[in-house]
Amino acid sequence: MPSPSLDIDQTISAIIRRRPVLEPVLKSFAPLLKARDEAASGLVPVLGAASVRLPKFDRQKARAGIPLLADFPGRGLGEAIRMAAEKLLPLFAEQAALQPHLAALEKFFLAAAEDDREALLEAMLVGSAESQAKIAEKNGLPPAVLNYVAEFVISAVLRALAAATDEANPWDEEAAWRQGYCPVCGSFPSIAWLDRPFWPAGAAKNTIIASCAAQTGRSGAAPAPPVKKKAPKQWKYCAKRTPTVNGLTGAPIAGPIAPQ
Repeated sequence: MPSPSLDIDQTISAIIRRRPVLEPVLKSFAPLLKARDEAASGLVPVLGAASVRLPKFDRQKARAGIPLLADFPGRGLGEAIRMAAEKLLPLFAEQAALQPHLAALEKFFLAAAEDDREALLEAMLVGSAESQAKIAEKNGLPPAVLNYVAEFVISAVLRALAAATDEANPWDEEAAWRQGYCPVCGSFPSIAWLDRPFWPAGAAKNTIIASCAAQTGRSGAAPAPPVKKKAPKQWKYCAKRTPTVNGLTGAPIAGPIAPQ
């Protein structure tokens, strides 16, 4: 389902070339991003052996805007969460703000009952901030700290789940999924782009989801009608490039100057 991740170092380098001010932040997160992807790859055979898979895509639920994992029980995933945390927690230990909470984090992710970790996954999938806060308080953690670490840990498990499926983006067939959030986990996309500089009726919108790495808009999209290249006669147009519109493509945007 999701394609292999782009090389993280290459991606970060490309962003830094465009936005040098982001270099310290991006480089500080690079080890975590790499470890998350490595953890996800290692979990794919583990989940397969345990017969834990994504539910089959349901077109009726999709039309109602219900993601695949909306009712997904966390049962059976507690050990996978522990394994992902085991790989990621040493990297969180390097962050000064988290050091006072490391003992509680290790106790929750590595030693607590599987039910607690599974409950956290379920709370995150349904977006219940109240449930997440209760789990954090029960385990002696500030909700913001637990949520921050869990975003990376749970993401590794969701990526492994998504990678283990045999279905290839069924939500793209005949534009079955029309929502702005992920058809798998319900998260909003970390990046989105159009398949051409303008979006006339029928143009395909593509997204990549950070949490589960699912992609939408890659197949089955209705072809876009041709874009008229000639401007209306009553306006004079000039081409300009702007990083704030079509920032990913840098495509020229036509803007009116004055009526003739």
